Amino acid sequence: ADSPLRALRQTDSADGALALAYGRVGKLLVAAEFLGDAEPYLLNAQALAASDMAWPYYLAHVARLRGRFDEAIAGFERSLALRADYVPALVWAGILHLDGGRTDLAIDRLDRAIALQPASVAARVARGKAALASSDYAAARPHLEAALSASPSEPRVLYPLALAYRGLGDDVRAAASLRKWELSTSPSDSLRGSHVPPDDPLMEEIGSAL
Repeated sequence: ADSPLRALRQTDSADGALALAYGRVGKLLVAAEFLGDAEPYLLNAQALAASDMAWPYYLAHVARLRGRFDEAIAGFERSLALRADYVPALVWAGILHLDGGRTDLAIDRLDRAIALQPASVAARVARGKAALASSDYAAARPHLEAALSASPSEPRVLYPLALAYRGLGDDVRAAASLRKWELSTSPSDSLRGSHVPPDDPLMEEIGSAL
């Protein structure tokens, strides 16, 4: 089989095959953490295969990892316009909207993700945090409890769950959750503000690219 680089040199390649070749090189560069170098390959793949949601999705992650969050949101939203049921894109769009203070948009994306995949720990934790951002502790609690039930060893659930319990006046459960969080983290950890990434078949392809 031709290598991706060889396909790049074939001027008579069909757009789909050429897009795939550009995309493969782009994914390989992302896996090697050469994000700036990966971007033009992914942009070419997107231009040649405009109906494939993978390319704007990967570009959104490149932008996110490079700290260009508005651009990342636009990329995730573009990928959702092409495939509205891809839960990881909904979760990441929700997380970035939440980080940007757009709580209503975050809740919309995360509710859609949960409707499609109720057991998603990432979606549940982010949705709980979105409720906390609005001081809606009663709404936050069931999402965070569902996340903890699905993933008891995930420490990033415990701190927001403690906040939900405290907001509801349940100081006993708040203290217990906070103690578990403290025992599961070290002073160097920054789990208090971090997000749980979703299970993501497309990003798993990046992880296996090397």
